[in-house]
Amino acid sequence: MAKYESAVVKRDILPVTSEEISIKADNKRPFKVWSSDHSIKKSVVVSSLQDLIYSGCEKLKISPPVRVVLEDGTEVDDEEYFSFLPDNTILILSVSNGRDEVDTAITSDSINDPILHLAKILRKDLQNIIHFTDEDLQRLVDADTEQLAQLLDSSKSIVSSIQDGCQRHLDDRAQTKEALELLKLYHEANQHTPHINNTDKKRKFDENDS
Repeated sequence: MAKYESAVVKRDILPVTSEEISIKADNKRPFKVWSSDHSIKKSVVVSSLQDLIYSGCEKLKISPPVRVVLEDGTEVDDEEYFSFLPDNTILILSVSNGRDEVDTAITSDSINDPILHLAKILRKDLQNIIHFTDEDLQRLVDADTEQLAQLLDSSKSIVSSIQDGCQRHLDDRAQTKEALELLKLYHEANQHTPHINNTDKKRKFDENDS
């Protein structure tokens, strides 16, 4: 028992570096900042969103204004929301005019207008997928993953997951349509069946009377 207590005491009195003391005193926290194309990845220790933008731009060698987004594309533009992010969260710093440059690039012949329109809708809210037509969903499934990643300003892995989600949504819709068709056929068959049964009953009743 004494050995255990001694070990606990030793662990509690481990020296704390001056840097750790400074970080705790300033309420600073560690984050990972990536460039929009994920080619540069740095770490920063900051106390606020504005501090992260300043330090992140300096380390990534980019100039503000920038957009700060999570890996799933959610934009972080509020200090209160930022304060709830866990330590070591990956934050992507995207130059604000980057989207305008992308919009210019995607008007080329390599990408068709429907995909551009759908990408703009998805950039506002990924949940808009549920409102897309079957044709639109199929367009997203068939789209080139790398080009779609550029349009959405996101990683290929995330875009691939989005395309998988579109395919699942299409499959669910197809199953729902099949189920509705079966119900319709059953309903139509059921409407004719009582008429046949009533005719048989009337015929039997007439035979009994005779």
